[in-house]
Amino acid sequence: MRGGRRFGRTMHLAAAFALSACAAGIKQEYDPELDRRITRMSGNVVTEQVCLVEHSLELNGAIVEEAGGTTYMLSAQSSGPAYVRPRSLVLRIDGDALTLDEPLPQSAAASCPDDSGTNTNLPMGGKPPACVYMEAYWFRVTPETLRRLAEASEVVVELQGEEGTIQRRFTPPNFEKFQEFVALHVPPDYGS
Repeated sequence: MRGGRRFGRTMHLAAAFALSACAAGIKQEYDPELDRRITRMSGNVVTEQVCLVEHSLELNGAIVEEAGGTTYMLSAQSSGPAYVRPRSLVLRIDGDALTLDEPLPQSAAASCPDDSGTNTNLPMGGKPPACVYMEAYWFRVTPETLRRLAEASEVVVELQGEEGTIQRRFTPPNFEKFQEFVALHVPPDYGS
Protein backbone atom coordinates (compact mmCIF):
# COMPACT_ATOMS: atom_id res chain seq x y z
CA MET A 1 0.00 0.00 0.00
CA ARG A 2 1.44 3.36 -1.03
CA GLY A 3 1.81 5.82 1.81
CA GLY A 4 0.81 3.29 4.45
CA ARG A 5 1.78 0.22 6.41
CA ARG A 6 -0.14 -2.96 6.92
CA PHE A 7 0.01 -4.63 10.26
CA GLY A 8 -0.56 -8.24 11.23
CA ARG A 9 -3.40 -10.05 9.55
CA THR A 10 -4.94 -13.13 11.08
CA MET A 11 -7.17 -15.52 9.21
CA HIS A 12 -8.71 -18.08 11.55
CA LEU A 13 -11.53 -19.73 9.64
CA ALA A 14 -10.03 -20.18 6.17
CA ALA A 15 -8.10 -18.14 3.66
CA ALA A 16 -11.07 -18.41 1.31
CA PHE A 17 -13.11 -16.30 3.73
CA ALA A 18 -11.38 -13.05 2.79
CA LEU A 19 -14.29 -10.65 2.48
CA SER A 20 -14.29 -7.58 0.32
CA ALA A 21 -16.34 -4.46 0.94
CA CYS A 22 -15.60 -3.30 -2.60
CA ALA A 23 -18.58 -4.93 -4.29
CA ALA A 24 -21.94 -5.73 -2.79
CA GLY A 25 -23.69 -8.96 -3.63
CA ILE A 26 -23.63 -12.69 -3.03
CA LYS A 27 -20.49 -14.66 -3.72
CA GLN A 28 -19.88 -18.40 -3.90
CA GLU A 29 -16.49 -20.03 -3.49
CA TYR A 30 -15.40 -23.63 -3.47
CA ASP A 31 -12.20 -24.88 -1.83
CA PRO A 32 -11.41 -28.31 -3.31
CA GLU A 33 -8.64 -28.99 -0.78
CA LEU A 34 -11.07 -28.68 2.12
CA ASP A 35 -14.12 -29.82 0.11
CA ARG A 36 -15.86 -26.69 1.41
CA ARG A 37 -18.38 -24.44 -0.31
CA ILE A 38 -18.89 -20.93 1.02
CA THR A 39 -21.84 -18.79 0.04
CA ARG A 40 -21.65 -15.29 1.47
CA MET A 41 -23.01 -11.81 1.26
CA SER A 42 -20.62 -8.91 0.80
CA GLY A 43 -20.83 -5.16 0.94
CA ASN A 44 -23.86 -4.92 3.25
CA VAL A 45 -22.83 -1.71 5.03
CA VAL A 46 -25.25 -0.78 7.82
CA THR A 47 -25.25 2.99 7.48
CA GLU A 48 -27.82 4.50 9.83
CA GLN A 49 -25.69 5.57 12.76
CA VAL A 50 -26.87 5.36 16.35
CA CYS A 51 -23.54 5.66 18.23
CA LEU A 52 -19.75 5.45 17.70
CA VAL A 53 -20.18 7.40 14.48
CA GLU A 54 -16.53 7.38 13.43
CA HIS A 55 -16.67 3.63 12.72
CA SER A 56 -18.26 1.85 9.78
CA LEU A 57 -20.05 -1.49 10.17
CA GLU A 58 -20.78 -4.19 7.64
CA LEU A 59 -22.98 -7.19 8.46
CA ASN A 60 -23.10 -10.13 6.05
CA GLY A 61 -24.62 -13.59 6.18
CA ALA A 62 -22.64 -16.69 5.17
CA ILE A 63 -23.19 -20.41 4.78
CA VAL A 64 -20.34 -22.91 5.01
CA GLU A 65 -21.11 -26.35 3.59
CA GLU A 66 -18.67 -29.19 4.15
CA ALA A 67 -18.68 -32.93 4.78
CA GLY A 68 -19.40 -32.46 8.51
CA GLY A 69 -22.51 -30.38 7.88
CA THR A 70 -23.66 -26.83 7.24
CA THR A 71 -22.77 -23.85 9.40
CA TYR A 72 -24.59 -20.51 9.27
CA MET A 73 -22.65 -17.37 10.16
CA LEU A 74 -22.78 -13.61 10.36
CA SER A 75 -19.66 -11.64 9.55
CA ALA A 76 -19.35 -8.31 11.37
CA GLN A 77 -16.68 -6.04 9.90
CA SER A 78 -15.73 -2.68 11.34
CA SER A 79 -13.29 0.05 10.39
CA GLY A 80 -12.43 3.25 12.18
CA PRO A 81 -9.83 5.12 14.22
CA ALA A 82 -9.35 2.25 16.73
CA TYR A 83 -9.97 -1.46 17.07
CA VAL A 84 -13.30 -2.36 18.70
CA ARG A 85 -12.16 -5.87 19.74
CA PRO A 86 -15.69 -7.38 19.72
CA ARG A 87 -16.94 -9.52 22.59
CA SER A 88 -20.51 -9.90 21.35
CA LEU A 89 -22.95 -9.00 18.61
CA VAL A 90 -26.41 -7.95 19.76
CA LEU A 91 -29.22 -8.05 17.21
CA ARG A 92 -32.39 -6.22 18.24
CA ILE A 93 -34.91 -7.72 15.83
CA ASP A 94 -38.33 -6.07 16.08
CA GLY A 95 -37.57 -5.23 19.72
CA ASP A 96 -36.32 -8.70 20.73
CA ALA A 97 -32.63 -8.84 21.67
CA LEU A 98 -30.49 -11.76 20.51
CA THR A 99 -26.94 -11.77 21.90
CA LEU A 100 -24.28 -13.70 20.01
CA ASP A 101 -21.17 -14.35 22.08
CA GLU A 102 -17.89 -16.08 21.28
CA PRO A 103 -16.78 -14.22 18.16
CA LEU A 104 -14.38 -16.06 15.88
CA PRO A 105 -11.63 -13.72 14.62
CA GLN A 106 -11.54 -13.49 10.85
CA SER A 107 -9.03 -10.73 10.09
CA ALA A 108 -7.50 -7.54 11.43
CA ALA A 109 -5.32 -4.91 9.79
CA ALA A 110 -4.26 -1.30 10.21
CA SER A 111 -3.36 1.29 7.63
CA CYS A 112 -1.30 4.22 8.91
CA PRO A 113 0.58 7.19 7.41
CA ASP A 114 4.28 6.63 6.86
CA ASP A 115 6.82 7.39 9.62
CA SER A 116 7.90 10.72 8.13
CA GLY A 117 4.57 12.30 9.09
CA THR A 118 4.00 13.52 5.56
CA ASN A 119 1.83 12.18 2.83
CA THR A 120 2.80 12.98 -0.73
CA ASN A 121 -0.82 12.47 -1.82
CA LEU A 122 -1.98 15.51 0.20
CA PRO A 123 -1.67 19.04 -1.20
CA MET A 124 1.20 21.16 0.15
CA GLY A 125 2.51 18.34 2.35
CA GLY A 126 -0.62 18.42 4.52
CA LYS A 127 -0.94 16.42 7.73
CA PRO A 128 -1.80 12.77 7.04
CA PRO A 129 -4.95 11.24 8.49
CA ALA A 130 -4.79 8.99 11.54
CA CYS A 131 -4.59 5.22 11.24
CA VAL A 132 -7.62 3.27 10.10
CA TYR A 133 -8.16 -0.04 11.90
CA MET A 134 -10.15 -2.80 10.21
CA GLU A 135 -11.33 -6.01 11.82
CA ALA A 136 -13.77 -8.79 11.00
CA TYR A 137 -15.33 -11.44 13.21
CA TRP A 138 -17.61 -14.42 12.60
CA PHE A 139 -20.60 -15.22 14.78
CA ARG A 140 -22.40 -18.58 14.50
CA VAL A 141 -26.16 -18.29 13.97
CA THR A 142 -29.10 -20.51 13.07
CA PRO A 143 -30.97 -20.41 9.77
CA GLU A 144 -33.87 -18.97 11.78
CA THR A 145 -31.75 -15.94 12.77
CA LEU A 146 -30.99 -15.20 9.12
CA ARG A 147 -34.71 -15.55 8.26
CA ARG A 148 -35.66 -13.21 11.13
CA LEU A 149 -33.21 -10.57 9.87
CA ALA A 150 -34.74 -10.80 6.40
CA GLU A 151 -38.37 -10.70 7.60
CA ALA A 152 -38.05 -8.02 10.31
CA SER A 153 -39.44 -4.52 10.13
CA GLU A 154 -36.70 -3.11 12.38
CA VAL A 155 -33.16 -4.31 13.15
CA VAL A 156 -30.60 -2.56 15.34
CA VAL A 157 -27.09 -4.06 15.29
CA GLU A 158 -24.70 -3.56 18.22
CA LEU A 159 -21.11 -4.72 17.95
CA GLN A 160 -20.00 -4.60 21.59
CA GLY A 161 -16.29 -4.63 22.18
CA GLU A 162 -13.55 -4.00 24.69
CA GLU A 163 -12.89 -0.58 23.14
CA GLY A 164 -16.48 0.57 22.57
CA THR A 165 -19.78 -0.27 20.91
CA ILE A 166 -20.83 0.35 17.33
CA GLN A 167 -24.59 0.62 16.95
CA ARG A 168 -26.38 0.85 13.60
CA ARG A 169 -29.93 0.47 12.32
CA PHE A 170 -30.90 -1.43 9.15
CA THR A 171 -32.12 0.67 6.24
CA PRO A 172 -34.19 -0.67 3.31
CA PRO A 173 -31.11 -1.80 1.31
CA ASN A 174 -29.91 -3.91 4.28
CA PHE A 175 -33.27 -5.69 4.47
CA GLU A 176 -33.28 -6.24 0.69
CA LYS A 177 -29.81 -7.83 0.75
CA PHE A 178 -30.77 -10.21 3.57
CA GLN A 179 -34.09 -11.02 1.85
CA GLU A 180 -32.26 -11.93 -1.36
CA PHE A 181 -29.65 -14.02 0.46
CA VAL A 182 -32.26 -15.91 2.50
CA ALA A 183 -34.58 -16.49 -0.47
CA LEU A 184 -31.77 -17.96 -2.56
CA HIS A 185 -29.68 -19.84 0.02
CA VAL A 186 -31.39 -20.50 3.37
CA PRO A 187 -33.79 -23.46 3.50
CA PRO A 188 -37.37 -22.60 4.43
CA ASP A 189 -38.62 -23.33 7.93
CA TYR A 190 -41.31 -25.94 7.41
CA GLY A 191 -42.00 -26.18 11.16
CA SER A 192 -43.65 -22.74 11.41
